[in-house]
Amino acid sequence: MSDQFTPKIPTAAATKFRKFFLALFGLAIFLLLLNIILSFFTPKQKVNGTPGLTADQINSIFLQSVHDFSLSDNFLERIVPRKKNIDSTLIQYKLTLPYDVPIPVFLTSLNTFFEKENVEISATETQANKKTEVTIASGIDTTLRVVILQDTSIHRNVGKITFVLSDYEVLQKDELARLLNLPLHFALLVHARKDNIEFLPTIIEARKDYILALTETSPNSEFTLGENFPRDRNELAVKALVHFYPKNPYMVVDAGSLLLSSGKFAAVRKEFEARGCKLYSTGRFVDLSKEKENDCLQKINALGSKLEGNEIKIIMLRASLFLQQITKISDVKKRGVSFISPSQALASLTAHP
Repeated sequence: MSDQFTPKIPTAAATKFRKFFLALFGLAIFLLLLNIILSFFTPKQKVNGTPGLTADQINSIFLQSVHDFSLSDNFLERIVPRKKNIDSTLIQYKLTLPYDVPIPVFLTSLNTFFEKENVEISATETQANKKTEVTIASGIDTTLRVVILQDTSIHRNVGKITFVLSDYEVLQKDELARLLNLPLHFALLVHARKDNIEFLPTIIEARKDYILALTETSPNSEFTLGENFPRDRNELAVKALVHFYPKNPYMVVDAGSLLLSSGKFAAVRKEFEARGCKLYSTGRFVDLSKEKENDCLQKINALGSKLEGNEIKIIMLRASLFLQQITKISDVKKRGVSFISPSQALASLTAHP
């Protein structure tokens, strides 16, 4: 008969050793987790060999980031330490941001200005959506400290811009989808043709506007307006355009069109107005649709810097350029310029060629 297995009962010493081992193992796991957590909150020193910036250089770049938003000296205050025990070499500011410059937007821009420099930027939100403290350090020493306050009661009224996009038809399907998904106001310039009518609900569902462009010729004769047509014929064309393009109170005629010089144009305009539609000339727009890319961007920036008060500009440009350069185009908003809907902009114009 074989011996029956009898489990060993651990001694007191073995029990203590096991408890000690488990405690030691738990401590190791705790320290490992602590190290991982701290790594997310501890600024990492750059090791790319780039020399650190001087205090004057850091201060200069910071001021450039502020001026990039066209913020006047009234928004930035230099703080002079009153206590003797405070480091006198530390540069300190209080920056007040207006409604149109949210703190996260400014911080993103600030990081862009310093992205190639060997500095550490730390931001701490001390009051939700209202106050953030930022420090910029070169090496181990903090060089600049700024307290950023958000004052939503301050509105910079420096003009408004809207966009009318031409030639959207040349975009690929995925490009057109990306264009319509942009969180910005704009209108597509739609030519009067029956083959694009099915696209109108897509524009409306994307919460964009469209403006109907009238020309002397159209693949569909019922949409054609002519200076030599009798009044009844032009009236039928107006009725057809309003019927096939509903929910669109805005029509435009090219500034060089013969329709504008036609003696019957005034009568055509009245027919549209009688049906709740407004008729404009593209001469009322800033037409950049034929400009080269760099020239177009420069002119948009120049225009944005000259706007004042309640001035409104309607810019017409190619849809492809707008999609490709939306980030650079949106930089004009840093100056306090607002992007508004085309319908809002057009409503402010007098319906006159």
